[in-house]
Amino acid sequence: MGFDFRAILPIFGLPMEKQLKALTATRGFAALLVVIFHFGTDIKPFSYFEQFFTGGNIAVSYFYVLSGFVMYWTYRDRNISFGDYIKRRIARIVPVYWFAILLCMLAVVYFDLRYHNPPIDAEVIKSLLLNLFFIQGYFPKYNLSINPPGWSLSVEMFFYILFPVLLTVARRNMRFFIAAGVIFFLLSQMVHMLMIKHLSLADPEAHNLIFYHPLFHLNEFILGMMGGYYFTICEVKKVRLSSLVAFVVIVLLINFLPRTISTHNGLLAPFFLVFIIAIALNEPYVLTVKPLLFFGEISYGIYILQFPVHYYITLWNGWYWKLSATKEFYLMLTTLFILATVSFYLIEKPLRNKINSIQIRK
Repeated sequence: MGFDFRAILPIFGLPMEKQLKALTATRGFAALLVVIFHFGTDIKPFSYFEQFFTGGNIAVSYFYVLSGFVMYWTYRDRNISFGDYIKRRIARIVPVYWFAILLCMLAVVYFDLRYHNPPIDAEVIKSLLLNLFFIQGYFPKYNLSINPPGWSLSVEMFFYILFPVLLTVARRNMRFFIAAGVIFFLLSQMVHMLMIKHLSLADPEAHNLIFYHPLFHLNEFILGMMGGYYFTICEVKKVRLSSLVAFVVIVLLINFLPRTISTHNGLLAPFFLVFIIAIALNEPYVLTVKPLLFFGEISYGIYILQFPVHYYITLWNGWYWKLSATKEFYLMLTTLFILATVSFYLIEKPLRNKINSIQIRK
């Protein structure tokens, strides 16, 4: 007799046909901001706004808030088995994530063969296994291994596993969920500041623990869920300029907040949430045009493939092309967009449909 997980932990909701299109477009800009933060802050025209783009890693926090918002909005009111839920989450993030790992590992193998290094050692295999199963984020020594942006997917998988519990609590007592969420957010920021103050950021493992451990980003996801609830009950009339005002405030905060103040673990999450709700309410037409919607659709590929693409372009440029740093960056960016598009049509979309079509025994 099998254990019926659904008897104690129902998952409410099925993906809805309607899509918050404008929010999809914002994912593309957030992914591009991260790419510029990693590789383009000294490249024109971004170098003219270097203070802003050196804070571009804050876009990952935006992703987490948006994830909580969309997850609540999507899974809020119908029943789905836990198996089907996990299947859909795997279909969403695993195929291209593993493709990016493959590209990174091919580089490792190539260099081992080219320079006659010893075969892949135990550390590389351990890193690979941790990455394949999305658990590298729990190990400070390894959470930036293989494909550095993958740490954020380790965090996202943590959210996915915990989401059924959070949603069950929210469904049973939303007032408690909101109150607990606010308290948890405040405590998270306090703990983050104390850890920065008392742990040495010069120690790579201490730094990675503070900034990349999944638990320390949960406050952003929960805040996003709270915003998703507000959006479902909101009866406020649309204010056309609200999304623009929220965007301007966020830009000013990123640009002018001293870098000594850490925004990495959710400090700006409330402002992101206001922006997300404003965009969802208004759905600005400019963000719903087809090119920007497609930009948002391929944003996951842009984000997770950025390091392998940069690595190969830099390598070949050093060997053959000898392009300037500016030309190399724009070649990398163009290649990244092309590969993200190809992987969307040949890997991400077909495998997502294939995995979602698998019937889970109830």
